[in-house]
Amino acid sequence: MSRQCYKPGDVREYTVKIDDTIKVWIRTPTEGEKRRTASEGETLSFDTETGEITGLGTLQMGHLVAKNERFIRGFVDKVEGNSPAGVAMATGDDLAEHATSDVVAEVALEVERSLSLGDESAKKSDASPDS
Repeated sequence: MSRQCYKPGDVREYTVKIDDTIKVWIRTPTEGEKRRTASEGETLSFDTETGEITGLGTLQMGHLVAKNERFIRGFVDKVEGNSPAGVAMATGDDLAEHATSDVVAEVALEVERSLSLGDESAKKSDASPDS
């Protein structure tokens, strides 16, 4: 199955599959933004005798929840919909604060997995078939 690619900075509408009454507008992050956002909170451990890194990228559950919220707060520009408690959500901050955990996880995954195009790919996608 082929996935749609989006240019970094493009804003696109996404309807949440778990709750189709919620729509979000996602600004596609660059690959660097995705790496920086995803890596905040990761822990490293190393063997004190050998000095080798042994736990690169180990995530605790609290870090995973925080990572999801960082993706939403950083890359969701607009929200239309209400939380199950009836709270109106208009921004990524609202979504991170009031949406259910499964909605937060789905939207964060959509932000993180959106395939952004590099400069060369973006140029190719902008080119007309005649060029």
